Amino acid sequence: MHDSSAPVISITFRHSCLTLLALCLMPVAVAVAGANSCIDCHAFAASRSLQASHVDWDGSIHARRHVACEVCHAGNPLEADKGKAHQGVYGALDPRSTVYYTKIPGLCGQCHVREFSDFQSSSHYRVLTSQGTGPDCIACHDAMATKVIGAEAVERLCHVCHNPGNKHLPEVGALARNILSRMEGIGRKIALTQERHDRESLQGLQQDKAMGFLNLASRELHASKDFWHTFQLQQMASRLDGVDRLIQQAQDALDDGRAGAP
Repeated sequence: MHDSSAPVISITFRHSCLTLLALCLMPVAVAVAGANSCIDCHAFAASRSLQASHVDWDGSIHARRHVACEVCHAGNPLEADKGKAHQGVYGALDPRSTVYYTKIPGLCGQCHVREFSDFQSSSHYRVLTSQGTGPDCIACHDAMATKVIGAEAVERLCHVCHNPGNKHLPEVGALARNILSRMEGIGRKIALTQERHDRESLQGLQQDKAMGFLNLASRELHASKDFWHTFQLQQMASRLDGVDRLIQQAQDALDDGRAGAP
């Protein structure tokens, strides 16, 4: 005899299991969402400066990569108690702080290894570690939003130390601006030459030689940008001269390819 109640029992049992599973998982989801007491508290802190810092962080690449407060500032994000949560946290002007200004390059360098390695070879780093003066990472990139400054801004920033008043390499600001402007311009030239290559390839022209020069130019431009943190500006200018030559060779190869087409 067929038991018509079997499907009902099966469906009811399945729903019960799913409900039980949801109830079991719910505390886990809540725990994960509220796992970082630093973020939860600072988002609604009474201090406007803390709120502003949270907003800056929340819009930064650090937030998108899940690099939270405790990674840089220490503390325990699993503690709800304020005292316990702030254990090991000191004000930025306290030499014990993980974000004390002379410690900033090493702190950032835990993730930004290549940039820190290059910065260690710079005169900026030597002055910062030996005399306690000179720029650290925050001077150019800010703390939370991690900005990348442009050509005009970098000249103003360099001018704080490198100016006619103190006669300490006053030409540095203009040179730094020129290098960043050239990097932007070279990037545009590579993009335009790439577009021309792609158009002519679609027309059936063989432009492999030009593509080889373009690939070299792109790699060299990327390497020149990486080299920025050494602040060896004259060497960077020379490298960019080489990138310009590669782009010209790519354009000449495109011209030759078109001229030799049937």
